[in-house]
Amino acid sequence: MNSKKILSTLLSITAMLFLSVLATTQAQAQTGGCTPTTTVTEGDLFPGGIVSFGVSSGPGSVTVDHVNAGTGLQSLTVVSATNALVNIPPFAPGTYDPVVVNFTAINPALPVDFTLRAASTFHAANIRARCGTVTPTPTPTPMGTPPPPPPSGATTFSGRATSVNANIAGVTATLNDTGDLPATGGFIQRSLVSGNVLGGALTTGLLEAITQGAGDQSRSQAQVANLNLTVGGNVITADLVPVSTQCTCFVSFGAPSCDGGVMIDNLRINGVFITITLIPNQTVNLLGGGTVIINEQFRTASGNSASLTVNGVHVIIPGVADIIISRAHSDINCGIFR
Repeated sequence: MNSKKILSTLLSITAMLFLSVLATTQAQAQTGGCTPTTTVTEGDLFPGGIVSFGVSSGPGSVTVDHVNAGTGLQSLTVVSATNALVNIPPFAPGTYDPVVVNFTAINPALPVDFTLRAASTFHAANIRARCGTVTPTPTPTPMGTPPPPPPSGATTFSGRATSVNANIAGVTATLNDTGDLPATGGFIQRSLVSGNVLGGALTTGLLEAITQGAGDQSRSQAQVANLNLTVGGNVITADLVPVSTQCTCFVSFGAPSCDGGVMIDNLRINGVFITITLIPNQTVNLLGGGTVIINEQFRTASGNSASLTVNGVHVIIPGVADIIISRAHSDINCGIFR
């Protein structure tokens, strides 16, 4: 074989290899291509988010699998995305089945970086997926800067969380109240190491309250630890009274959905252990008159707006006391999507 034929053959082989590599690169770009590395961090609800979700990744995908316990996967949303079109498939809230999130790089030559938020009723986890060089995090807005008014057509929020709201014999006490969430959203957190009010009739351990709104969700949660309440000849105790509410907008349609509930630990009324049914508005009668409402819920829905309020333990003794332990409220008005 002469040199011209050898050179021609080498050029042909080089061209075929180049076309093969090009075709592979184009196919990867069309399917999302890269297999991301994922980092899972604790979310914004009660502790336990990391262990509540299994996360794996493949070419152009991230799979989120809730453990087979608790309330299942209630919501899965995109918190942020850089150079990625992220598609979350429809799923039934409360599912224990894996949910596969697909993504496509907008520009295959640039890195992909997006964050998902997976949540059950009481636990949440943030899942960051990255391919290539990490995109620098934008500088946050300094604290104390007033939020701008929401633009026309934007989603608006409202929420509030209170650990204790009590009235005994006309004396009122409120502990650990976030106040109202602005219509533009944001994040408000309050906590107290302990509570002791109304002459020692009500004592608690740690009190926590959070309300927040961003993207397509409004969320609130409140918690009271080591509750000890003596009122109207009744003693009510609990190791933990946590409540949570969440309202979510959906891209495919305007009507939002709200979910929430309680996960009360070791509630006792006059020494008797109370089994929590998780059915809203569970009622227990008190000695000498009065009632305790557990997981008391109030819902509203109209057009693109919805709201949910959950009271963990509501003690009502007519003419004597009206006491709410752990109250969470969320509502949302869904704006115009894409």
